[in-house]
Amino acid sequence: MKKKWERAFYFGRKIVVYGATGGLGEALCREIYGNVTKLVLAGRNIEKLRTLKQSLEENPVDDRTQNTELELWVVDTSMDKFAHRVRQGQFDGFIVATGITSYREFCVEDQRAVSPDIVPEVRYKTWQDYEELLQVNLADVVRLALELLPHFRQRQGFFHIAGSYSCIFPVPYQALYSASKAALLTFVQAVNREQEAEFGVDKVRGLLSISLIGGMATNMYYGSDLHKQFATFEGLFIAAPQKIAISLLRGIARRQQIITVKAAGFLTYHFVRRLPAKWISYGLLRAYQPKH
Repeated sequence: MKKKWERAFYFGRKIVVYGATGGLGEALCREIYGNVTKLVLAGRNIEKLRTLKQSLEENPVDDRTQNTELELWVVDTSMDKFAHRVRQGQFDGFIVATGITSYREFCVEDQRAVSPDIVPEVRYKTWQDYEELLQVNLADVVRLALELLPHFRQRQGFFHIAGSYSCIFPVPYQALYSASKAALLTFVQAVNREQEAEFGVDKVRGLLSISLIGGMATNMYYGSDLHKQFATFEGLFIAAPQKIAISLLRGIARRQQIITVKAAGFLTYHFVRRLPAKWISYGLLRAYQPKH
């Protein structure tokens, strides 16, 4: 964050970043560090959290405005305990940057090489795989939001969810992932309407927000089949986590409810989604269909 007013928004605040073990969560911590009073690195992998904490302490950023106290929180399966800890610590902001991404959720074994008349066999993953995705991407996030919104409303803080453009379009080969993100977008919009009706627009402006994020250049992305799918278009659709983190934090500081990332994200949300559904479905199928 280069602008003084953006840094001023976070000055003196105590922030929790849930999902600080890598990717966007790590980038957010690096960007916030030095601009808040206290920063909690929260996640499930203690070793990765320790590595990030050490890196932040050994490589302070140049534009620090204050000393930042760092804490590590290992999150178990109890969201109630997690939320209680946030309330007890009198925190002012919470960013959810965790989630399970997926591709080819319903794995297809292509048998057309044997005979063009044979319908490809669909091999489903176990229900435990799907349940974990929905639990982490949707249920846990909703539980935390409902537990913490009254707290952050009183403190004029914020609760932000890192979402995905998959919530706008039915993305082939990412059915459950897209469904979980679409549910989060609907949840944010509906709860904000309720909060505005109950407490007034000015009182809850920026209280609950979501960012719509496209492709991100992480180790997970480069280690997946999606890297091969989008290699030609990486410059347009794939962004570094640090750039996404800056856009996200600026949107929070501006009290935006829905935050778009990069010019491609703005155009996608405001214009591309208005194209005929048939065109969009065809384009997405061509983009995501596995190349054998």
